[in-house]
Amino acid sequence: TADQRDCAETIRSSAEALLTIINDILDFSKIEAGKMTFEVTDFDLRSTIEACVDLVAESAQSKGIELAADLAPDVPSALRGDSGRIRQVLTNLLSNAVKFTHDGEVVVDVTKLEENDLQVAIRVSVRDTGIGIAPENQSRLFEAFMQADASTTRRYGGTGLGLAISRQLVERMGGQIGFDSEPGKGSVFHFTAVLDKQEDAPPATDPAFEIEGLRALIVDDNETNRRVLRYQLSRISIATEEVHGAEDAMTSLRGAHEAGRRFDLAILDLQMPEIDGLALARMIKMDPALAHTRLILLTSLGMRESGPRVQEAGLSAYLSKPIKQRALYEAIRTAMGSEHGIQDSAVTFPSEPAKKRGRVLVAEDNAVNQKVAQRQLQKLGYFSDTVANGLEAVEAVSSIPYQLVLMDCQMPEMDGFAATAAIRKREREFGLPRIPIVAMTANALEGDRERCIAAGMDDYLSKPVKPIELARTVEHWILPDAALEQILDHDVLTTLREMGDDTAFYVEVIDLFLGDAPGYLAAIREAVAAADHAAVRLAAHTLKSAAGNVGADLLSRTSDEIEQLARRGSLEGIEPLLLQLEQRFADTRSALEEEKKQAHS
Repeated sequence: TADQRDCAETIRSSAEALLTIINDILDFSKIEAGKMTFEVTDFDLRSTIEACVDLVAESAQSKGIELAADLAPDVPSALRGDSGRIRQVLTNLLSNAVKFTHDGEVVVDVTKLEENDLQVAIRVSVRDTGIGIAPENQSRLFEAFMQADASTTRRYGGTGLGLAISRQLVERMGGQIGFDSEPGKGSVFHFTAVLDKQEDAPPATDPAFEIEGLRALIVDDNETNRRVLRYQLSRISIATEEVHGAEDAMTSLRGAHEAGRRFDLAILDLQMPEIDGLALARMIKMDPALAHTRLILLTSLGMRESGPRVQEAGLSAYLSKPIKQRALYEAIRTAMGSEHGIQDSAVTFPSEPAKKRGRVLVAEDNAVNQKVAQRQLQKLGYFSDTVANGLEAVEAVSSIPYQLVLMDCQMPEMDGFAATAAIRKREREFGLPRIPIVAMTANALEGDRERCIAAGMDDYLSKPVKPIELARTVEHWILPDAALEQILDHDVLTTLREMGDDTAFYVEVIDLFLGDAPGYLAAIREAVAAADHAAVRLAAHTLKSAAGNVGADLLSRTSDEIEQLARRGSLEGIEPLLLQLEQRFADTRSALEEEKKQAHS
């Protein structure tokens, strides 16, 4: 299954990470002994670059770093050389860039230096917005077993062999490697390579998909992402315009419509300041003049909105960054399929959890442990977010109302004990409700539980955490709030809160819904009494849509069941659904009134 495959992939990638240390030492030994060999085979440069970016995508996006690859249009892709060694060098540079970058972006740029009938010289650069390198440490950076700063070894790990090996590999392939860096402003590592061209190479453009005359709007606050998308779309003759936010997007879409040059397609980044991609999608679909626009949602790897929510917002496809060229083409095929007769697509919507029982924060610095914990929580029916250290955990609980925190005790920057103390201090100072915090530690010594409780934690789990123990612990601390969590979708409410400058808009929308909903309920009752199937369907659809817009998830689902029953031309068995609908509205009203109180507090 997909879940099993994903777990197996996690095990495989973890084993590879450990093997990297062994391989580094073996490679260094081979180089020193003059035994390093190189192969010359056909390979696709774009696929090689994308594969390297894929390897670091999850670790980059778990830190909130934008990751992109940009191949200049004039760089040929069908080449001959040792793709494995090129991949080795680039993966090392990318891994370092991600490791030493805490916010901003990491970008691979590939440009052409020279070209003739037989060969091409390229330059591959990895640019980051990380911590940079002090001038006094730069001269020894490519020495074996050295890092720029000895203090980084404890904080970031690593053997200190990667750059030394990369320099040797690049020089043995006839290229050069170097870097430019400034402390606090990031680094650019770059290397050159001279590669043979393939004979009878395929054309540069992708022959799998050509659509002439489409116009696309790219909406992303990151300039690098916009540039990459612009180039990838130009390869299939799609004209583009770019904006960096939702307000500019609406202006461009409306202006194009009025000028008679409407956009066929819009690619929306999910994470944008002020108004995110899902909220923008709803705005576009609510405007009759723009509702025809096909929409693709662009998200970071692992940040999955539920399929029904995506589809209700009017989106046609779903893509994870960094964008692969073929994946982008498949998403466009999906989005435009109904018009162009193309129905097949590899792009699918992720399935939503069967239950929505609460939101859990996982504070854990190990990527494998993060993934395992998230998967276990997902199977139990909980939403979860992850952070990599105690500082991020304190910041997260300050902005999102979590029902539980799973806190690793040993983390960089700030450990679990210090993070718990900071959270408890904030709760006391501002009179906030106490968030249950459950410690997670690999230690299982006598007295550990007592130390965690003394630090302000509420419970204790030993790693590796067994699913049954996790289920029992989480149920114990969240179950009292489970019913409330099932009623409302807090992701929708968070989006709604962020759409306004203050709480007034948020409260106004909730009040508007609570004022209108009784009329929708009455309309459904009257239509059922009159056996008017069309009127039942219309009234239930209206209530479903309105409830969905304020996150009234269960109410929206029940309305949908009534709508589908009426759509089939039968009202048999509708009475129990009506009773359920009225009960769920009563529960929803109570939950939304509580939301208003919290918004005012």
